[in-house]
Amino acid sequence: MKEFSFDEGLSRLQRVIDHMLDKNHTITLGIAGGSASGKSYFARLLCDIYTGHASHLPLDDYYLDSTHRSSSLGNNYDHPESFDLSLLAEHLHLLKAGRSIKKPIYRYTGKREGYELFYPQSLIVLDGLYSLQSSLLPCLDLKIFVEAPEEMRLERRLHRDIKERGKSSKITRKRWIETVEPMYKEYVLPQKRDAQLVILNSEYKPEAL
Repeated sequence: MKEFSFDEGLSRLQRVIDHMLDKNHTITLGIAGGSASGKSYFARLLCDIYTGHASHLPLDDYYLDSTHRSSSLGNNYDHPESFDLSLLAEHLHLLKAGRSIKKPIYRYTGKREGYELFYPQSLIVLDGLYSLQSSLLPCLDLKIFVEAPEEMRLERRLHRDIKERGKSSKITRKRWIETVEPMYKEYVLPQKRDAQLVILNSEYKPEAL
């Protein structure tokens, strides 16, 4: 495991991807990290760099429909059991084989809003809290973990939830204390040990969500 700053890590990863693209038909890359660590921002940057050759696969689209979530989870949407990881693993295998999938669509309404065709490209970028879960590792060629200090992640989360999702500071902080950070420490952070590259994203960027 090697640790790099955001910009240096992005540059080094590009060199690895460029080398692999010459030898592989499809590369799958998983990016995990805590809430508001910058993993989605990092994923979008990669897809922009490889425009026309990369597909962004958000883990959030694999949230279980509220009717299929365990009632014991309550409002805890940061627990790994809130996601359909078995379906995601199946989809990653199909994409690596060059086959399209019917990807779920989730809009944070508590239910799936349908499916859409998702086609494999040379680079498939998966990002989300549990992109490096053990069941997904065999499907991934490259494994990245984005790390940021808790106070910075919380500041970014507040910025996003208040500005984009209309939530209050009080509700966001309450959820952070009760579920977001406890799940990070128990389930998300341990994935770091399986990462080949750790990106240290310690610079505040409101857009780095």
